[in-house]
Amino acid sequence: MTEKKSQSRSGLEEKDKHIEKNIKEDSLESMLEEQLRNQVRSDYRRSLGNESRRRFME
Repeated sequence: MTEKKSQSRSGLEEKDKHIEKNIKEDSLESMLEEQLRNQVRSDYRRSLGNESRRRFME
């Protein structure tokens, strides 16, 4: 019976590690998505500034 308990414990520990890994991957993925959105927003603002500067200089 103790063998079954130790096997179930090790199985639970592996599941916990797998869940923790998925959480880390999800948080990394969401962080990268947010960073990408911010970069796109920054690039867009910069291009708007360049366009207005170009129009003003003409």
